[in-house]
Amino acid sequence: MDISDKSVLVIGAGAIGGFAVEELARLGVKKIYVVDGTEFTLSDLPRDIQATYSSIGTGKAVAAGERVRAISDSEVITVNEFFSKDTSGLISCVDIVLECVSDLSQRALIASECLRRGVAFVHAAVEGEKGELFLSTPDSEKFLILMEVARPETEEPTVYSAGTIASMQVALAVKYLTGNDEKYRNRLITVELDEFAVTLIEV
Repeated sequence: MDISDKSVLVIGAGAIGGFAVEELARLGVKKIYVVDGTEFTLSDLPRDIQATYSSIGTGKAVAAGERVRAISDSEVITVNEFFSKDTSGLISCVDIVLECVSDLSQRALIASECLRRGVAFVHAAVEGEKGELFLSTPDSEKFLILMEVARPETEEPTVYSAGTIASMQVALAVKYLTGNDEKYRNRLITVELDEFAVTLIEV
């Protein structure tokens, strides 16, 4: 499982994205781009793996970059702003995008830009002890169909639910990058940690 020649864009470096960036670095990904326009606050400490007392007020993308440099040889490029049309060109620089945002308008923009530029992405979201994932291939509009009935998450995740969903998101990305994703592509994956249940749903 060699992905040392791959580049990945992580959009959102909070509860899910923070875990995902660390895992990608430890897997030896060649280049990691991190985009996030928010800063750590005290409320992030219970669920964000990269949040510390000393990082309060630090940009999440900046903190993620520092962490990558401390643990791996992966090249990391950080953008300390929200994903927008202005930063969407980064999508064309990578092999896959990890979408880790909670804002529905950003989520839709990421999906649209990935489709327009022909780049796969893995969506991940978590609410309480429940989560969902979706591996969208470059030619599929199925995730945009799901977005038509999407609703914002209202319950904060636990640190273990965020970590679990992040690990599954990274695993899906690795499967795609290594050509072992056929079983999971363009399917909604729901996760209920309170029941230890994982379900694959055709869209």
